[in-house]
Amino acid sequence: INTVYHVVGEEGNTICVGITQNFAQRAAYWSSTNGWNIQPVDSNLFESLSRYDARAIEQVLIENYGLENLVNQINSIATTNSIYQTAVQRGNEILSSIGFF
Repeated sequence: INTVYHVVGEEGNTICVGITQNFAQRAAYWSSTNGWNIQPVDSNLFESLSRYDARAIEQVLIENYGLENLVNQINSIATTNSIYQTAVQRGNEILSSIGFF
């Protein structure tokens, strides 16, 4: 099970975007180490996301929030990667289908 999550900062803004295969474990880790509150992008996606789709969504969110505004240090999919264009298109389609944008 792949889950895309975001970390919500004190002002209510997203400060980090990530992927995990064990949301409960990741949430506990971030809470205990940084006091961060992580939330799934959409809990309805828990059962159906492939790793490819999760990476595609993560990349679109990184671009949406701006890598420079996040604690993320790298993109999920490099712009030089041959799957970049297709993945970003797929990520946008999924996010649009759940009303994220």
